[in-house]
Amino acid sequence: MLAVSRYWPAQQKPQLLKWIHLGGWGLSLLQLIVFEIFNISLRGQWADAVPFGVAWLAGGSYFALHRRQLNTIGKLYFGGWFLYPGLLTVAYLLDRIFFVLVSLPILVFLPNTEFYSGSACSLRAATKGFLAPPQVALVTPIGPLEKHYGTVSRDELGLNNLADITQATIIPGSSSDTISVKVISSKGKQKLSFPR
Repeated sequence: MLAVSRYWPAQQKPQLLKWIHLGGWGLSLLQLIVFEIFNISLRGQWADAVPFGVAWLAGGSYFALHRRQLNTIGKLYFGGWFLYPGLLTVAYLLDRIFFVLVSLPILVFLPNTEFYSGSACSLRAATKGFLAPPQVALVTPIGPLEKHYGTVSRDELGLNNLADITQATIIPGSSSDTISVKVISSKGKQKLSFPR
């Protein structure tokens, strides 16, 4: 973050980092709203986390460069973005349970486990809660976006290693409330129905 101080636009336009930080938050919020309403997100495992990461770096850099000019509320807000990595380290050393609670925002950066990825669809690991059985989710690409469908229990596949899936094909003519997928694995062919 401190290397940003030598970057020319950061010196000439000190508010640029603040607007980048707010823009990253705005884009993250827009992504969340679009996902909640339409079940559509940016394509790829890391693309959704980029605006949040940019907002984090810009907020911490803004504090590092302008902490003397900030008022108390600004110091608390932007200082939190700068000091948050150190807080994670201290929390980890103090108590592992406390670490899990503090580091929940970091879970955004963890990739999904993708069992199969093709041009028509992807099968990914999904969770429904801590006590629910492991789930498999269906995701289909829509240009630079991806559509998330429902999940099925991992037990329905009957595979010990889901990496054994060699092909997954969407079956045309599915009903209006489900989408059917033909899965080919080391155990043979199988049909799965995901809720829409």
